[in-house]
Amino acid sequence: MMFHLINSGTNTGTYNMEFDMFLVQQLQNNSILPSIRFYSWNPYTISLGYNQSDHFLNKERCSSENIDIVRRPTGGRAVYHSEELTYSVVQFINGKSIATIHNEISQALVSGLRLLGINATLSAISSSTEKIYFGEHSSACFSSISRSEVHVNGKKIVGSAQRRFGDVVLQHGSIMIGSEHKLFPKFYFEQNENHVQYLKETTTEIETELGKKISFDEVANAMQKGFEQQWKVAFSEFPKEREVQFTDRNLQLLNHTLQEHIA
Repeated sequence: MMFHLINSGTNTGTYNMEFDMFLVQQLQNNSILPSIRFYSWNPYTISLGYNQSDHFLNKERCSSENIDIVRRPTGGRAVYHSEELTYSVVQFINGKSIATIHNEISQALVSGLRLLGINATLSAISSSTEKIYFGEHSSACFSSISRSEVHVNGKKIVGSAQRRFGDVVLQHGSIMIGSEHKLFPKFYFEQNENHVQYLKETTTEIETELGKKISFDEVANAMQKGFEQQWKVAFSEFPKEREVQFTDRNLQLLNHTLQEHIA
């Protein structure tokens, strides 16, 4: 099985979301192989689910602290992208269910985390505890733990979202490296100490589990090996001409394309 492996480094939220969609479109046109991409965010960014309201966010505070806001092409709830490695997988569905694809990707992520020395497993934990802290509904993705999420000793360490586009599926998600993500509630209009406490109790990150600092590239290398081991996949370099095509195409319109629902 052949995939493109793309390490696109650090970019803006708009760039990152548009690149994922570009990969979807290119695969639909059979112009590229399926792909696995690793990236991070500068400035730190809050991404909203495709149909999620942004009314819970304090946009003035986000602006004053240079926190970007974008909308993901996938569903789910908001994520604060800060000290993390974000992965995306773009592949053909090939008759598989949403749950099957999610589980296969999660198994590869578990393998990568174990290579780092972290005893990660797939969760079978209910999110019922969330109601104690947030009520019936929460705006933040990392405020809940659901079936088949990657966790360490009951704490969530990866959050993912998925969407199908015809015969192609995009799944992307955050692999927590540092603890900055736990500060997400400070950007809510209605701040509550329960929000912060819940994240402390139910989420974790690579550096906390290892008790030391670790670089983005170290995590990326481990994740690559995790996919190689779990999927028996071989990687091919992403075509330079496709990268140039993405870079050159109407980049001035990206902000409008992805944020038109946030104004």
